Amino acid sequence: FLYAGSRTQPNFHHNIWLQTQAQVYERKTMPTDNSEQLPTIPLRTLEVNNTRLVGYRVVDAHDPADRCSAIVYFYPLSGSSMVLDKLSSALGRYRCSILCVDRPGIAPTSALANNATKRNVGPVADDVHRIEGHSQDVIAVLRRLNISKVYLLGVCLGHPFAIQVARDIRNDSGIAIEIMGITLVAPFVSPAFAGSWKV
Repeated sequence: FLYAGSRTQPNFHHNIWLQTQAQVYERKTMPTDNSEQLPTIPLRTLEVNNTRLVGYRVVDAHDPADRCSAIVYFYPLSGSSMVLDKLSSALGRYRCSILCVDRPGIAPTSALANNATKRNVGPVADDVHRIEGHSQDVIAVLRRLNISKVYLLGVCLGHPFAIQVARDIRNDSGIAIEIMGITLVAPFVSPAFAGSWKV
């Protein structure tokens, strides 16, 4: 568990991690019956550059005044934005919205066109291009929702996506979004992604 603490709430990230783990444990130990139905968070879409659809789910903060801040959750391998159904109760106690954006190729988010400047892998973009493309999708959704402060939470393979968003926001002065903190839970480590640790 690696995290960079928030300047304003030093225990914020640690509390998120503890509550998320408690929620997972609680669900694993509960009897398996159909008496409890998790709420379904509706899927929303955003058209980007008139060419692609981006799917996302968001749990709005209870107080409209808090909706300018959000926890952005980057799910692990084989996940999707549907994970918010399980996480929303654990993360919902914070005074901000909770957002999860589907990666390129995860329905309904459109796949990216092949990037000819990188490795030729046929019709599917290579991994680096996919990470960079997802970052632009996340930033587009943040702008659509008028979110100006974010806490980035990346789990396992979600870590390079979270760091790319932090990198893009930091390096583009035209993006009026402030990163309040970043948390990486069991970050994915690979020599192929050595550069993904550099924010």
